[in-house]
Amino acid sequence: YAGIYLNESSNNNIIGNNITNNYHGIWLSYSFNNSIVGNNITNSGFFIPFSPIPIKTHGIRLDFSSSNSLRNNVMADSDFNFGVLGGALSDFVNDVDVSNSVEGKPVYYWVNRGNVEVPLDAGYVALVNCTNVRIENLTLAKNMQGILLAYTNYTTICRNHIANNWNGILLWYSSNCNNLFGNNITANDGVGISFAMCSNNTASGNNIANTNGFGIYLNESSSNTIVGNNIISNSYGIWLGDSSNNTITGNDLANNQYGTWLLSSSNNKFYHNNFMDNTQQVYFYDSGYPN
Repeated sequence: YAGIYLNESSNNNIIGNNITNNYHGIWLSYSFNNSIVGNNITNSGFFIPFSPIPIKTHGIRLDFSSSNSLRNNVMADSDFNFGVLGGALSDFVNDVDVSNSVEGKPVYYWVNRGNVEVPLDAGYVALVNCTNVRIENLTLAKNMQGILLAYTNYTTICRNHIANNWNGILLWYSSNCNNLFGNNITANDGVGISFAMCSNNTASGNNIANTNGFGIYLNESSSNTIVGNNIISNSYGIWLGDSSNNTITGNDLANNQYGTWLLSSSNNKFYHNNFMDNTQQVYFYDSGYPN
C-alpha cells in the first residue's frame, strides 16, 4: 500500500531508497520536520487484480504535514508523482527545492515569493503565500495538482497545457484576485479548475475537457467570474448546492452533466461559457437559483 508511511511522526530521515510498485511511494500524514533525500520512486507496476475501480498510484504525498525538507528525489511513472494537501497555511510550508523532479522536470515549490515568473522547464508548480507570480506556457502532467495555489494572490496563470493530474489547477484557502486564462486543461481525474474558499478570481477563455469529475468546482467561494470558457465532455456540468446570489447568464448549455459545481458559494458570475457533450445541463439542489 505504501513503501514508506509516516503518520504523526517527526525528525525522521528517509534517505537513498529505491521505492517501486506501491500505491503510495512515500506518504506523510500529520508529520513534521522530516528529511526526504535522494529517493527514487517509480510506482507504475502497482495493481490490484479484479479491482472494481482504477487504482491511481502516488509518488510523494504530503498531507497536513509541514517543515519537511525534500532534496534530490526522483519521481516518475506514478499516476500522481507529487502533491500536497492541507488546511492551514502552515500545512503547506515545506522546503522543497528544484533538485526534486517529476518525469525528469524540476519541482517548483515556492513559499513567500513575489514578482517572479515560473521557469519553462517546470514539472510541478506550487505557490504558497506568494504574490504576483506568472505561470505561462508550461506543460504540467501526472501530479496531484498541475498547479497549486495556497494563500496566494494576484497570480497570472495563462496558456499552459495541464493534463492527467488529479486537479488541473487548484486555488486553495484565501487565494484571491488571481487571473486564469487561455489554459488547455484536459483529461484530469478530479477537477479541471477548483476554487476552494477563494474570492475575486477570474477564469476566462480556458478549454476544460474530458475531466472524470468536475470541469469547474467552487466550494465556499465568492465573487469569482467564470467567462468565455469551453467546458466539454466532463463528467459534471453546472451544479449549484446550498449557493445563492450567483449570476448565470448567456451560456451555451448542451448535453452536460454538472460541468460546474457550486457548493456554499455566492455572488459568482458565469457568462458566455460553452458547456457541451455531457448528459445533464444544470442541476439545482437547495441553491436559491436564479438570484
